[in-house]
Amino acid sequence: MEGKKHMNDNNNKPKLELQVNVPTKVKLLQDNAATGESQYGKWFLYNVLSDGQEQSFFAPEQIVKFISENNLTKSSEIIITKKLVKNGSKNTADFLIEIVSNGKSQDTSTNTNDTNNQKRTDYDNMVEALKEALKIREHLKSDIIDVNKIGITLFIQKCKDNHQNH
Repeated sequence: MEGKKHMNDNNNKPKLELQVNVPTKVKLLQDNAATGESQYGKWFLYNVLSDGQEQSFFAPEQIVKFISENNLTKSSEIIITKKLVKNGSKNTADFLIEIVSNGKSQDTSTNTNDTNNQKRTDYDNMVEALKEALKIREHLKSDIIDVNKIGITLFIQKCKDNHQNH
């Protein structure tokens, strides 16, 4: 059983299961999620490409909200890392989401105006800051460390350093 992926009955695509602390690259194969209701509440289903294979992804609301707020569409690629966060006495799932590409702008590298370069650096700084924040939490082996707060603090510092160097 170990090497096989689960097949679900409805469309023979394996179901994408996010593993804790494993960054998973996902490419959206449609603009909007299919939605419906079940005994567990509302669900959101995306067809995605992950690990070189088409899969069904029942996205948690937090991820759906992120996709929507960032206007991600078909062909957008994101990296999702599932995290467990202590919430009182129990663990709840939290998600770190990075945008790899938004499906629209393949030609951003040819655009050399300054505002674009500034945005690019801020984006790079944010990704780097969040990665460092995750490393800090891993290094200290503590679930109570707020990765978002550390990430934002590091991001602000990186931006300050960046502006002083220019």
